[in-house]
Amino acid sequence: MRHQKTQPQAITLVAGIIVTASERFAVGSQAAIGGALLASMNTASEYGFGAVIASLPGFLVVADALRAIPDPRKPWPRNFGAWRRA
Repeated sequence: MRHQKTQPQAITLVAGIIVTASERFAVGSQAAIGGALLASMNTASEYGFGAVIASLPGFLVVADALRAIPDPRKPWPRNFGAWRRA
């Protein structure tokens, strides 16, 4: 059995496949990185906007009013409205 030398065409084919795959990976990675940066910047801006709104004096009034609304998933207390009857 004779030892065959590696064909230059096979080496060229493998090199071409590697280069093409790496170029496609680079293009796909750029789109993924762009999407991740967009999501993180959006989150950061919403967080900053929320901090500005929370620092306004009227926010506490609105937040307290919203907290006073009872949870509709919880049953009403049995003595609800007893303060009106007294």
